[in-house]
Amino acid sequence: MAQFTHTTPNPKESDRERQYRVFMDFLEIQPLTYNGGLDVEESENWVFEMEKTFNVIPYDEPTKVKLAAFMLKSDAYLWWIDTKEREGEVDTCTWERFKELFLEKYFPMADRDRKREEFLHLQQGDMTVREYAFRFERLIRYAREYVPSEREKNNRFVHGLRPSIQAIMLCGRGEEYGQTVNAAEMTEKLVKRLPNPKESDWRTQSRAFKEFLQLQPLTFNGGVDSEEAANWVYGMERTFGVIPHDEPTKVKLAAFLLKGNAHLWWVDTKEREGEVGTWECFKELFLKKYFPKTERYRKCYELKYLKQGDMSVMEYAAKFEKLCRYVQDFRVKKEVGEGLRPSFVAAFMNGISEFQEVFDKAETVEFAEECMLADNNKQKGSDPISAGHGCYNCGEIGHKIRNCPYFRK
Repeated sequence: MAQFTHTTPNPKESDRERQYRVFMDFLEIQPLTYNGGLDVEESENWVFEMEKTFNVIPYDEPTKVKLAAFMLKSDAYLWWIDTKEREGEVDTCTWERFKELFLEKYFPMADRDRKREEFLHLQQGDMTVREYAFRFERLIRYAREYVPSEREKNNRFVHGLRPSIQAIMLCGRGEEYGQTVNAAEMTEKLVKRLPNPKESDWRTQSRAFKEFLQLQPLTFNGGVDSEEAANWVYGMERTFGVIPHDEPTKVKLAAFLLKGNAHLWWVDTKEREGEVGTWECFKELFLKKYFPKTERYRKCYELKYLKQGDMSVMEYAAKFEKLCRYVQDFRVKKEVGEGLRPSFVAAFMNGISEFQEVFDKAETVEFAEECMLADNNKQKGSDPISAGHGCYNCGEIGHKIRNCPYFRK
């Protein structure tokens, strides 16, 4: 750091020589320059640094103004040229007047009011106690009228601390501000050693989220395919059956998988409905949008008039089970029996009430029919196997009679 030694003025020294010496003495202190800009704290800090320099070396008022003006660069210096033209001769300008003009330009009253409001609402939040104290001390100068005493200063500082620190600080604060800050830092170290329930909850939620993603759940982008929407809901419920979650977590996880138009729908729905706390409520809103009642009625109608036709029993059962998801309170025995081919119904419908029994019995009857048809073909001298054919119905290779796409002969 440059060393500065103040010398006694020489009476034989000319004004020019004296001014030059004063200027060189000033530069030895390496004062800050200022370029202008929008950072109000930077402009105020420059003023503080200049005043600190003027306290080291006594200058008359016009000299203070000239030296300060010399340290203005770029836009700030252009401002000073315009100001001089407006204010007139600077030889009579005092440092206080210069400071008033400067702060009016680079730290206007509106910004000072914002700083005061920031101080009045200052909270520690995620800052450490040291960072909070630093910010507190920088802002307090804008609101001195609100902290007229050391006691008021302590109270306001403690009031802005995190609740976990405040609770212990109530019986451990000092009478002086410095003691209060030290006590708050010690309390902060103590609190860090205690278990944090919020952090524990966060870790639990994070682990649940990772486990959920490992199951590779389906996303949903919206659209007009009602079956896709219903399948997404069933997929979500199957996932929730693997890893249990509380109701709010289910809603959050489901909402995370909504993409595109579906996500936009969810944003609008939350604004309209408020907080959606249960999976059943979410599902009701979702199906109302993407699987409305008209679609469900259409599926019920399709189930009511479903016929086996050319489908195998397995294909018919899969179609039947798929449609059954969209309706409730249906009679399984009657629906399955009515839809199967007439040749199956008479063989097993009496005394069967469970769907799986109907399905198993129908496959048995279907297999018996295949065997009978194969025997008939052999008796007629037509052996599809020896002839290089695979199907006993159409004779084509590549499928069995139960999966034959053609009408039975």
